[in-house]
Amino acid sequence: MHVLGPKPLFAQWRQRQALTMDIDQQQATEPLLLTAQRLGIAPTSTVYVGDDLRDIDAGKAAGMLTVAAAYGYCGNEVTPSDWAADHVVETTTELQRLLGVMSP
Repeated sequence: MHVLGPKPLFAQWRQRQALTMDIDQQQATEPLLLTAQRLGIAPTSTVYVGDDLRDIDAGKAAGMLTVAAAYGYCGNEVTPSDWAADHVVETTTELQRLLGVMSP
């Protein structure tokens, strides 16, 4: 008979949480990688723009350059400048300039 005390149960819970987070992150990157593949673009040559921390995390996990759109949803308590995105933009005009879509 095995007796499970608090430490083994907590360790099992943490292991499940880590596995769930890995699966969630993997599932978040799948559409990004599939889109890049269908477009014939390497993920490292792709820019992913997001207005939530989870967008930036998914883009980073997919190996893409990330841009935090600080003018969008920004649905959590962490400010976009703290998301570790490669760039943060405050307006769509700033995003267009960053991407070279329009002249300065």
